Amino acid sequence: MDDQGGKRHFELLVAVIVISLVALVFYGWVERLAIKVEQARIQYTLSNLRSAIKIQELTMLVAGRSDELFEYHYGNPMEFMDAPPFEYSGEFEDGTAAESGSWFFNRQSRQLIYSVISVESNQDKAQQLCYQLHLIESVEQEVGRLRLTQVPCQEKVTQHE
Repeated sequence: MDDQGGKRHFELLVAVIVISLVALVFYGWVERLAIKVEQARIQYTLSNLRSAIKIQELTMLVAGRSDELFEYHYGNPMEFMDAPPFEYSGEFEDGTAAESGSWFFNRQSRQLIYSVISVESNQDKAQQLCYQLHLIESVEQEVGRLRLTQVPCQEKVTQHE
């Protein structure tokens, strides 16, 4: 009888170890999947923004209003969207109001910022991805082009005019 009790305890221990290992592998898989989903959401939003910017830019060029493109230099690219994504929190003076997984426009730095959800566990603070709308002047075409590019995150904008 004592031998049966020891055998059951051993079987229980093995079962707990196997279940723990399966749970650990599953957790790692879910974590990697969550990171990929977030990256896809970010790229989807950026693609939509760039398309909306291009449509507005071309509309202004066709209407002969290319000189007005400068007004959008360092502007909020979300203004080009018919309906901003549901993750867009709005415009703020700084990034303190940002929740993970949300976009916002920092008025001081003039940057569109995404607060990353999937931050590696060894990082102390939340990671942010920062984008800025620039007017790139083309000498050969005699018009400017608006570009949304990833830039280093900063507190305030430094304009080079």
